[in-house]
Amino acid sequence: MMDGRRSKFSGAFDQIRQGANAYHSAGLVLSLPLANIAARNTYKGGKVAKEVALLRLTEKQQDIITEVDNAVRPFSTRIDKSWRAAKLENC
Repeated sequence: MMDGRRSKFSGAFDQIRQGANAYHSAGLVLSLPLANIAARNTYKGGKVAKEVALLRLTEKQQDIITEVDNAVRPFSTRIDKSWRAAKLENC
């Protein structure tokens, strides 16, 4: 009784043993830099953290500008009214 694998490949193995087709070969090289994966992910994480920090900084700057504008607006309105009143008195 023959093994299923043996019957399919027996001719190929015989050719290899005999040296037939000795001048033909094929190969495959697969290279994965497994050691750099952690470093690459750490770098990407740092880049993302930097972008998030810059966005938060920009958001805080906008909040400060809005707060200052809201705090100054009543005084600005009073000064404008005073200037208008002074102009009317001088006319």
